[in-house]
Amino acid sequence: MKTQFRHHLLALSLLAPAMLALPASAQTTVTRNVARAPVVNALQLNADTGLAAGSQLQFTVEGTPRGKASVVVGGSNIVVPLRETSAGVYRGTHTVRRADRIDANGLMQARITAGQYTTTTKYTYPASFIAWQNNASNPVQQAEAPRINRFEANARGPLQAGTEVRFVLRGAPGGEASVNIPGVARNVALEESERRSGVYRGSYTIRSQDNVASLNSAAATLRAANQVVTANLTEPLAASTQSMGAAPMTIAVTSPGNNASIDGGQLVLQGRTAPNATVNVKVDTIAPVVGNRLSVAQPGGTQTVQADANGNFTVNLAQRALPIPGTRHEVTLTANQNGQTAESKITLHQRS
Repeated sequence: MKTQFRHHLLALSLLAPAMLALPASAQTTVTRNVARAPVVNALQLNADTGLAAGSQLQFTVEGTPRGKASVVVGGSNIVVPLRETSAGVYRGTHTVRRADRIDANGLMQARITAGQYTTTTKYTYPASFIAWQNNASNPVQQAEAPRINRFEANARGPLQAGTEVRFVLRGAPGGEASVNIPGVARNVALEESERRSGVYRGSYTIRSQDNVASLNSAAATLRAANQVVTANLTEPLAASTQSMGAAPMTIAVTSPGNNASIDGGQLVLQGRTAPNATVNVKVDTIAPVVGNRLSVAQPGGTQTVQADANGNFTVNLAQRALPIPGTRHEVTLTANQNGQTAESKITLHQRS
């Protein structure tokens, strides 16, 4: 069943707002029971530079209060949610992206949902938008191909679980950017700052199961003008030794765990600390107690290694004495960098 309403449409020309009459062919569709359906009375559209990339479209819909309203932008699948700012008045905005394909010859759809019922009213764009789109000099017709000038990443602390990695891409404005980290995460969104600056930012927080080495293989993708370009990091990932400028340096053994058993006479440890920090390792060996003999700690060896750019290090230390089952190895690790020190201790048990 169709119901006739009086509709009004406002739109901005390229220079200033202008009142435009709604075509008589505007259509209203009511879902379910008309008697209980909401009403769409008017749609107002304002734009500063038409449908050009970077132009902000401001929508105002008037109708039944206390509902949910949205506008489907004509000639695209873009849905703009609206918020009720006063009784029966709903407002929302959409900034045109370079990747958007909005056809001024299409129809806009204003929707209001109240309870289980929805009313949809279709509106045509004003003639000024159509004329602007058909202008051969329109920048939408000459969209800039995507380009990536620089892709950077930095970590807000050591590369370990819980650390935030921030990405910054600088390139062509008005596109859609994302980051893929092989084996870790896909399509990490990068958001462009306002006014089409061409600077896109996003972040990813490292999880305990992530392979942090994959972060240096992160690749950025920028989509614009129906084209796609990708780029790897311009420089290796930079990790700070402090989180938010205040956290102390830490050191931890990642393998084997504390109180683990080992075989043979070779101690192999893997750990993580601040990038490029110096790590000193000292091992004290305590033989098992036999009878009334006292068990005395004996030097089991020392070694100094340097952590890599991601803060990872490996210690491979041969024991001086023959391995005896039941022997304990007390391992002390000390990391030093720029006047900061961190210490960690673990105990390993000789199995054979």
